Amino acid sequence: MKPRNLSNKTLPVVIYNRGGNAGFGYVVFGKKLQLISDIAMAGYVVIGSQYRGASSRFISNNGQDEFGGNDINDVLKLIEIAKEIPEADTSNIGMVGWSRGAMQSYIASKSIPSLKTLIAIAGNSDTEKALVWRPKMEKVYQARVPNFAKNRSSELASRSVSKWLDKIPSTMSILLLHGDNDKRVNVEQSMSLAAQLEVSKHPHKLVIYPNDNHGLVRHRKEMTREITSWLKNNLSS
Repeated sequence: MKPRNLSNKTLPVVIYNRGGNAGFGYVVFGKKLQLISDIAMAGYVVIGSQYRGASSRFISNNGQDEFGGNDINDVLKLIEIAKEIPEADTSNIGMVGWSRGAMQSYIASKSIPSLKTLIAIAGNSDTEKALVWRPKMEKVYQARVPNFAKNRSSELASRSVSKWLDKIPSTMSILLLHGDNDKRVNVEQSMSLAAQLEVSKHPHKLVIYPNDNHGLVRHRKEMTREITSWLKNNLSS
């Protein structure tokens, strides 16, 4: 998605990583008219993946969602695809990830040293602790992650940015957004990561929205302003 009437101007690229798993959380047209379009209208080329396994109703060989496994390649492939978009400045890339999409963004960033900024909305940073707080998510990992029962500890660690914070780009700024009444992802996940980033002097900002849930429905306007302002200051054209 991109603004209309660009007049041969190139714009920074924002990779949007959705939440959910497989068909749950699938980005439909209505969702494109929300945050994704708000970002595009602010002056960015926005591109994203449904992740493999999400479109099995339409594509027979769509693969399997591994919830932070080989599906990360679907995110990385977007950079090559963006290079085919004339208006996209692929030397200037940022990421926005919501919920599971935050995890996707953290993992993908390890392979993109030039990534300028990352915005994580209501995302986990320590999946082991996340499962203690929300045990029913264990079923998702069991269903999606190959050999999860055998390799539980290592698979969870590989999906926890708090375990390998030194592997992400050191100059990549991070914006953490979270509601303190989130029933799906504990706000402590963002707070503890912010504390780690503070210790390592990694550029970041933490915003906690009071009495708001996983979808930040009470603070959508404030969230959008925060995101577009952050992108303006951290992903210039």
